[in-house]
Amino acid sequence: FYFSWFTSMYDPISVIMAAGMTVGMTISLTIYACFTKTDFTICGSLFFCLTLGMFFLVIVSVFMSFAAWWYPVLSALLVVFYGLFLIYDTQLIAGGGKYSLSHDDYIVGALVLYVDIMMIFIELLSIVGSSN
Repeated sequence: FYFSWFTSMYDPISVIMAAGMTVGMTISLTIYACFTKTDFTICGSLFFCLTLGMFFLVIVSVFMSFAAWWYPVLSALLVVFYGLFLIYDTQLIAGGGKYSLSHDDYIVGALVLYVDIMMIFIELLSIVGSSN
């Protein structure tokens, strides 16, 4: 319900553009996560610190009146941030790293990937989108 309400506020062409960019980004990051030699699963504490930093940055952005140029920059930072989480979570699901999800955690893995992809879509839509 949330995503349909959110996308209804934007021009349909902007929604399709953001969806296409999200598909391209998701496919390329998933391929990278599956074939890279770098193990992102050991970076859990780094991602926790990044999450805290981004959380406080968003809180400051909400309560402070920044210039209009700041919000696309913040959205671009969040796209990169969620892209890193997509790589991390894909490697957790695929296994092969130091940490991985068990076979019994497939529902959790699917939900985590869904949240990552939808957050990338929302941030890309806020960058390229024009309101109705």
